[in-house]
Amino acid sequence: MENCYLTVTDPDVSRHLPELEPRHFEPWLLGLAGRGLCSALVMVFLKLERMADTPLEVSQRVAALYRLLPTIRDLADDLPQQPPIPVPRRRSSWGSELSLEQRLICLTVKNLKATLEGLDAVGGTHIPGREAARLWTVQSLFEWLGRQIELCARWGRPWPRQTWQEVHDLYAYWLDRLGSSSSARERVAIGDEDYDAVPVYKRLLLVGLIATSGAGALLGPAWAGRLDDWARESILLERGGESFARGSYLVELSLDSPPREQMSAADSVRRALILRPPKQLFSLLAEAAAGRPLYIPT
Repeated sequence: MENCYLTVTDPDVSRHLPELEPRHFEPWLLGLAGRGLCSALVMVFLKLERMADTPLEVSQRVAALYRLLPTIRDLADDLPQQPPIPVPRRRSSWGSELSLEQRLICLTVKNLKATLEGLDAVGGTHIPGREAARLWTVQSLFEWLGRQIELCARWGRPWPRQTWQEVHDLYAYWLDRLGSSSSARERVAIGDEDYDAVPVYKRLLLVGLIATSGAGALLGPAWAGRLDDWARESILLERGGESFARGSYLVELSLDSPPREQMSAADSVRRALILRPPKQLFSLLAEAAAGRPLYIPT
């Protein structure tokens, strides 16, 4: 499977698309509401593909995505919530191996990545409200990458190639560019000034850990209220000689994979973090590993 998140445009080369000007784009966007799901989905796919393949001015890309994302979210919510019937693997493209929702997520992430790259490029330094746009873009990337991770975990399907690497890289970007930056805490027009990526990232790590530990039942409706609590209670720390302990899991930031059980203090020489879930979750993971049924919370 190819990397469906790979951007192909040069962020330092940009042009303006007339079809994305408000006088053309707004009527097109309003027209989607009167179409059926399939027709609207095809139109959005074509628009996202064209945007992803065009070196757009970053200000135009931000404006278009900001208006388009609520529609994309509604379309994704309307798609079937059950895993698609497996089809024989083809050699054609990554799209043949992914569901419609997964393809929609990939194209959305691809455009958001191009936006972030444009905002960080030399030309992006002159964009008014650049910090607000960057914060909004990062929040949106966490949302859509998270949707991909949780979708595959619920369906028991493999994650598209590079999904976890994208999440790890995005978290590192957050820490380096936004996490401790005063500009990220300013009141902004399109982002959430109180947004904190740390619990979001920890939640996704827990979803990956649960899915790969044979404890998929913990992602069901009966446990829906506990996942955010577990994320808040989990500890994520820099890996060090003292960080190895029972109940510790290795988050290898340079690998396209979710957390895994840490076998020893010298388990890996790669760049890594340590994830320690709360005792309740660790016990449930141990129960699942032993093949015992998980009790239903009351």
